[in-house]
Amino acid sequence: MAGDERRLSRRGFLAAGGAALLGAVVAGSAGLAAPGPDSGLLTDFWLFGRYADGCTDAGFDEAGLDPVQLPHCVAPLSWTGWDPASWQDRWIYRKHFTATTAGRYRARFDGVMTNAAVYLNGTLVASHEGGYLPFEVELPGVAEGDNTLAVVVDGRWALDVPPNLPGASPAVLDFYQPAGIYRPATIGTVPRTRITDVFACPVDVLSLGRSLHVRCELERAVPAQVTASVRQAGRELARGSASMPAGGTAVELDVRGLDGVRLWDVADPARPTSGALASTTGARYAGGDVEILAYNDYTARRGAPFRLRPPRPGVPYLVTEAIGTLAGVRAYRRTDPPATRQLQAELHAKAHDLAAADDRYCGLLAWCAFDYPSGWQRSVGGSKFAGVADIFRIAKPAAAFYASQGPPDVRAVAEPGFDWDFTAQPAGPGRGATIWSNCDRLAVFLDDRPVGDARSRRADFPHLPHPPFAVDLVVPRGQRPQLRIDGYAGGRLVVSRRFSGDRSRDVLGCTPDDPSLRADGGDATRVVIAATDRFGTVRAGTTGAVSVALAGPGELIGDAKLDFGATGGAAAVWVRPFAGPPGTLVLTARHDTLGTATATITTTATGKTAGTGS
Repeated sequence: MAGDERRLSRRGFLAAGGAALLGAVVAGSAGLAAPGPDSGLLTDFWLFGRYADGCTDAGFDEAGLDPVQLPHCVAPLSWTGWDPASWQDRWIYRKHFTATTAGRYRARFDGVMTNAAVYLNGTLVASHEGGYLPFEVELPGVAEGDNTLAVVVDGRWALDVPPNLPGASPAVLDFYQPAGIYRPATIGTVPRTRITDVFACPVDVLSLGRSLHVRCELERAVPAQVTASVRQAGRELARGSASMPAGGTAVELDVRGLDGVRLWDVADPARPTSGALASTTGARYAGGDVEILAYNDYTARRGAPFRLRPPRPGVPYLVTEAIGTLAGVRAYRRTDPPATRQLQAELHAKAHDLAAADDRYCGLLAWCAFDYPSGWQRSVGGSKFAGVADIFRIAKPAAAFYASQGPPDVRAVAEPGFDWDFTAQPAGPGRGATIWSNCDRLAVFLDDRPVGDARSRRADFPHLPHPPFAVDLVVPRGQRPQLRIDGYAGGRLVVSRRFSGDRSRDVLGCTPDDPSLRADGGDATRVVIAATDRFGTVRAGTTGAVSVALAGPGELIGDAKLDFGATGGAAAVWVRPFAGPPGTLVLTARHDTLGTATATITTTATGKTAGTGS
């Protein structure tokens, strides 16, 4: 890692990005914005069940409803085998809340699948169609004391709401749409005059004269001064102001003097900037009004050399999808033969190599990052296994190609494209085994005895920043040596990896992404449960069942029993604390032969307390 730069975790990035994108670009912003000091999360303890006559009434008997937390799906879902029939119905969510004063209130729902009807104290106040956009609801008639918010969720495929196709089966879409209030919700008071919309447009981002053009709309015409501020890393960089025109509800202004903004780039991922000013310097045609033809390229077919469609003269091409499971086999799983998993990595590398060879391609996005549930073509058992990581976000060998394309001074990579496991391959991975790396040189050792340097595959991938390496690893039958790979960049050792051939020393790992969470009912973290060698590498060939149990004030999201034989030696669950006082959550995983592992997560109001995993 270069200097003292710290890698931003997935959860940290989402939190920072959400704060930047939803934060108050204009002072006093309300509308579709993040919860303010007078807003509260509606995440903890809703009452939930199937729709019944009268279920939206204020005095409805709630004895038959179950307590749930948001986000919530109406049907329990495993990591595979989803059944659309389990959520295609109408459902009721009820929430009691106390208002200390009668005033103007609004509720915001970040996502409800598919249609929603919102009732306050038995009266319909709003309805919303479509499950992918947030919406806000005015709550007239909130009374001091107890109030009841009821949301009828309609998850039926027969709804004529895009992308539904009521005349066909849900399997005609490449993704399933489970019903529920699947994103957070908030409620809060609203000022008498509020900002209803803000649009901020970056101008000349790649020049030192970059600025931000802001359009702001108010709910009603009032004399007002609108100020827009751009901040980064807690420091204000610039601001602009304008007066609302007499009788008008919209004003436009410019924020100039933004030459000091640290722009985002793939090689320099600055934290998001409040004000939504960001650079797209990773794209070849950023910053200009250039027409780009974007298309999916699945012209490559199995059994033939991989090709991309030739670009059309005079128009830059952006390949928005390639590979998937159309250019190779039907599925890429950690349980598939080593040659299948290596094929996926080779295809992804070849697609990017071909795109980099011709400047008429302005980029390529290969399909896809993660496995996902689907009943559409080339799905297997209700899932698409096209991801370079599985549905648990655990990397497959193809992900190593992407990791290896970054600079070694940021993160040095030396990742085998094979399993160092002699169960399926008693003589080892064989000749020409691939290692994905961004190093200049790789030295390979067996039981710390040098095998020699791996050879570059530059001839196979002439246009990649960092082509892979090949090495011959044929091991006499019966031997289980330890593999060591030393990577050098600029003549200096920058990475050293070890892989154990001795399965008798394998262990069960139980590792949370985040060892501390906020006890607000909405925070959550993934916990990876995996069989690993003694150096921490996933042992994909491990079988057997793992039982998972959670102790403490929280909820286990995922399967309480995991089948390593089906998931390839690794899986994950999510842990979500209940809203309430700080506490401790302990997740315990048990495997018949690998034993027990635990993860400890602490919960606080601020989320700053540490935790552990084993």
